[in-house]
Amino acid sequence: MMEVQDGVAGGRGARRARPTSGVVHKRSPLSVAETVERLTTAIRAAGATLFFVVDHSGEAQQVGMVLRDTKLLGFGNPVGGTPAMAASPLAGLDLPLTVLVWTETTVPSG
Repeated sequence: MMEVQDGVAGGRGARRARPTSGVVHKRSPLSVAETVERLTTAIRAAGATLFFVVDHSGEAQQVGMVLRDTKLLGFGNPVGGTPAMAASPLAGLDLPLTVLVWTETTVPSG
């Protein structure tokens, strides 16, 4: 089971993400890969652009570390983001919008 938080998804397990002010937390009954696929489809269907997917767990694995399956999606629409950044350049710190997808399973230590 996955959870989606302010753009976030994670699953069932020993530890749960602590609620954060301003962050929406939603469960997904799907795997990380399936949740990312559905979010990607929904982002594109809404007319937004998927700018990137960061595979945090894959990057950890490449340096010999273990991290629960975790992906970060960055998305937006320049038609909406550009005026926000033109009015206030610091808006760029919050853009593009992001969704974090993770599984809440216990990760072996090591």
